[in-house]
Amino acid sequence: MKDIVLSGISKAFDGKAVISDISLMIKAGETVCIRGRSGIGKTTLLRIIAGLTQPDSGIVSGVPERIAFVFQEDRLCEEFSALSNVRLVTGRAMPEETILKHLGELELAGSSMTPVRDFSGGMKRRVALARAVCAETELLILDEPFKGLDFELKQRAITYIKKYSVGKIVICVTHDPSEAELMGGRVIDLDAI
Repeated sequence: MKDIVLSGISKAFDGKAVISDISLMIKAGETVCIRGRSGIGKTTLLRIIAGLTQPDSGIVSGVPERIAFVFQEDRLCEEFSALSNVRLVTGRAMPEETILKHLGELELAGSSMTPVRDFSGGMKRRVALARAVCAETELLILDEPFKGLDFELKQRAITYIKKYSVGKIVICVTHDPSEAELMGGRVIDLDAI
């Protein structure tokens, strides 16, 4: 695994600069929490790192080929069960018992066969987290992943992510200082760059 290096990244939409000349390095195996006011470009920066949005200028290097991304929206297949939503990224490579164990760690064991359309917002978030973790990638990108979770579930979800992301790069966007503290790692404040 390589360090991820952003050099001189800039991006504008409709002539309005969202990100201007950002350079930073995220070391292999590092956890980073990105903070900043609304509209400063946190999500745009994640999308550029993931290759989903092209910067207007600058270079991103060192991004692994396989990435897991938890978007602000859950992006689940609503008709599928929690188990089937995770299975979409694992295929048959991960045994069903292992997926059920992951769902159980996020307090979803009793709902693993229920279509996610019947889930609360917080339950859907936890399925999205399990799906990203079970994808077994070197880079885990989380865009406000804990919204809709009460403090206890948030703590459990963060413990879960930390347990299964040892040695991976984790980039998490959050507005909540307590989430950044629980996640650990380095905090990057885009307001200060």
